[in-house]
Amino acid sequence: VGTGEGWFNFDLVVGAGIWKSTNGGTTWTRLPSTENFRFVNDIVVRNENGSGVVYAAIQGNTVYNGLNINNNGLFRSTNGGNTWSQVMPDMDEFFLTDIEIASSNQLFVGAKSRGSNPSRIYTSPNGADWSFVNFTSLQG
Repeated sequence: VGTGEGWFNFDLVVGAGIWKSTNGGTTWTRLPSTENFRFVNDIVVRNENGSGVVYAAIQGNTVYNGLNINNNGLFRSTNGGNTWSQVMPDMDEFFLTDIEIASSNQLFVGAKSRGSNPSRIYTSPNGADWSFVNFTSLQG
C-alpha cells in the first residue's frame, strides 16, 4: 500500500512510504527503503521470469511544509521492496500518476503535466527501456 496524496488540489497529504503485508492484510510493516517516498501515486506487481517485481510511481520535486521531497519518477524493486532503483527518471515538468500492465506484460505509465502541456503515456516491454506513445499514431 502506498501512502501520500499528491493529487493536484493543493490538498497534499504527506505519506509515510510503502507498507507491506505478508498475512493477507492483518498486519502491515513500512518498508524502510521507502521512507522518503512521500507521494505514492500507484503500485503494481509484474511477473518477470516467474518473480514478482514491484513498480511504484512516486511524485516529488516539491517542498511541502519545509520538507524537501525530491524522489520523483518510476521506481522498481526486484526483492520485495528491500531496495529500489529508479527506472524512469524525473521528467521535470511531469509526474507519474498511473501504471498499467497489458495482457502481453507490457508496462504503460501515465504522466501528468505540472503545467499546461498535455499529459503523456510511456510504454516499456521490460521495465528499463521506455518509449513515448504518440497518440496521433493510434488514431485510425
